[in-house]
Amino acid sequence: SLLALQTGASVLAILMEEDAVYLGYGQPGARALAHVRCGELCEHLARGEFHAGSIAPKVEAACDFVRHGGELAVICRAEDLGEALRGHTGTRVTA
Repeated sequence: SLLALQTGASVLAILMEEDAVYLGYGQPGARALAHVRCGELCEHLARGEFHAGSIAPKVEAACDFVRHGGELAVICRAEDLGEALRGHTGTRVTA
């Protein structure tokens, strides 16, 4: 996120193997977060709802980027990036 902010990027894409950020990942009833505001995502992070060694650093980077002036952070699979930027898949983080 720091590099994206320093170069003046308005969008940060964080690519991973999963299609989106999930609450309750791996549990029955897990749900994908399609569009989430940074504040809400940070609340989930503070409650320890994301795995520290996997999705938590990605969520932190997305929130940091948006909190410091970025317009949009997208977390998705590489092959889904185009659709995620259009809001059709992945997790979109905004202020």
